Amino acid sequence: MPMVYGEGRKAFVRLQEEIMKHSDDQSLFAWTLPSASNDSHYGLLAKEPKYFVNFGGYMPYHDWELTVSFLVSNKGLRIDLHLSPYDKDIYVAALTCLAPPHYDGFLGIFLKRVSADDHQYAKVRPQSLCKVTSRESIVKVYVRNSPPAIGP
Repeated sequence: MPMVYGEGRKAFVRLQEEIMKHSDDQSLFAWTLPSASNDSHYGLLAKEPKYFVNFGGYMPYHDWELTVSFLVSNKGLRIDLHLSPYDKDIYVAALTCLAPPHYDGFLGIFLKRVSADDHQYAKVRPQSLCKVTSRESIVKVYVRNSPPAIGP
């Protein structure tokens, strides 16, 4: 990966974007941030390596299901995920990763729908992951890695 001058804190996000170009392993989104607030919105990519401190034992799951490649666009990261309703406008997205220790379910992350019109979601409740035992239908979602700029 070529070094870009002045990249600083964006370097780790850029590394993850490079990984996504070569892999469809959704464990990339299985990071946690124990100090996060429940009300904050996050992207799917970790801002810093320390977000993976509790990472371990996750196994990618591959089946015969046709998957769509990740796509980074001006609307954010486009990805197809199995979404299950959780609470009001919050959903559990089942990642294609088996959950330890018995690997009898999928890792889940929480997403909040932030726009009804263009399938915009944000990662919320990143303090922990959850286990999903049955996956619902696949939904196309867009997740911005940074909140959109607001103002004049």
